[in-house]
Amino acid sequence: MNHLFFKKTYLLILIYSLNVAATSDSIASDNIFYLNKENIINEAKNNSAAIENIKAQFLASKLDKSQYLEDFQPNLTADAKYFKTNERNFIEYAPVVSPISNFSIGAKKNFVSGFSFGLYNNIEKRKYDKFGSDAYNYVSIEFTMDLYKNLFGKNSKSRISYLKYQEDLAKIQKEIDTEVFLILVFRKYLEILLNHEAIKISQQILENYKVQEMDMKRRYKDGVADLSDVKRSSSQISTQNVNILNLLNKEELLFLDLRNLLPSISGKNIKISDYDMKNYDNYFSRIISIISSNNSVPLNYTKYDDVIKILYKSYKKEMNFTNNYDDLDLEFYSSYNHFGNNSTNKKALQDLNKDPRVSYETGLRLNIPLGNKKTDSKDTMILAQKSAFLAKKRQDMAKIESYHLQSISNIAILRKSQKFQRQNSGNLKEISMLSEKKYKQARISIRDLIDDQDLYFQSILKELEIKAIVINQILDYMIIFTKTPFALSDG
Repeated sequence: MNHLFFKKTYLLILIYSLNVAATSDSIASDNIFYLNKENIINEAKNNSAAIENIKAQFLASKLDKSQYLEDFQPNLTADAKYFKTNERNFIEYAPVVSPISNFSIGAKKNFVSGFSFGLYNNIEKRKYDKFGSDAYNYVSIEFTMDLYKNLFGKNSKSRISYLKYQEDLAKIQKEIDTEVFLILVFRKYLEILLNHEAIKISQQILENYKVQEMDMKRRYKDGVADLSDVKRSSSQISTQNVNILNLLNKEELLFLDLRNLLPSISGKNIKISDYDMKNYDNYFSRIISIISSNNSVPLNYTKYDDVIKILYKSYKKEMNFTNNYDDLDLEFYSSYNHFGNNSTNKKALQDLNKDPRVSYETGLRLNIPLGNKKTDSKDTMILAQKSAFLAKKRQDMAKIESYHLQSISNIAILRKSQKFQRQNSGNLKEISMLSEKKYKQARISIRDLIDDQDLYFQSILKELEIKAIVINQILDYMIIFTKTPFALSDG
């Protein structure tokens, strides 16, 4: 009985322990960000503050157009007024009109073509002291038309076209900025990998140095080496430990940079997932092959040529309404009133239907700026807009015209440098192996062996440095030519 009880208790404790362990592992796993290309790109696309800011900039441009178009939507208007005074009339047959009540409701719409149309219903009642009261009930139609600055909507149509082009530019810029940010995150990831490769190589070097130190201590114990050789080996290990610690510190700083780029992982531990550097070597080799195969500028790989085309159209539309900034305003207006008039509102409404009366009003409104302030402002606006257009155009033209050919040249030089550096590492490896053999045969000193080994190990690390330069050159190219087959935003 007791044996069965203890057995059941043991099983319950075991099950509970396993559940706790599983829960702890799950919590720990949730707090780890596994660093690989797929994870950082997904995180950047879906949980990045930078991407949200890029979207916000695009929406701000879209809002400018939407807000301007608000002026051309129909509006329902209503107005209610009541007036009363205790004035006294000076002439018996000129009574004080009080109180006066007025109510108006209607709709108005401004049109892009430069005119506006309004339809209103008005009810008004007046009391003429002891002479009684009357009431008006009338329907009014109002029409206005710009006859100069915005004749047939030339000004408003230009503004709408300009804002549409600005929205198109913002959309393209959003796509460019998104790709650039993903490249920035990917660049940081590759920096971490290359630094991690340097750590692994440095640790292998350290292990080699430790073997040499043990051998040197054995030689010293056997009396075939002096104490300075032992100290030299120990110093070599200490120096290498410092190098490794510096690389580990650099890794933490790179992690910090990545957390700043991706705030959503700021509270997580970063763990580098398994990777194969050769896959990335092949990845960038394919990109180099595509870049090098285009002798002329591959405009299908960039969006900056589209930016230049739309920028020119936008600039021309902007000039259209800037040039008439200081022009006079001339407006034609007219109104037609169909009304009934009687002693009460009810009778006035009946007169509107049975015995209506009409009134007309028409006229011109003119507004001419005096002085030269608006002209000065227009001239300044024209110069500023022209300078902004030319600066943006020249900047983008330089990017797409010079960067492609320059990148091909730079990458070709760097590839040759990589080739010679690999050859150098191979030669130094052979020298190091021969030196180690000579050292074991007591034909060279430990100092000579260390010098040859250091040259070889530094050459390996130099290969990583050149690889980093090549990668950065390619990524800089992809920042300009964001529509390559390897675009990160398409993945």
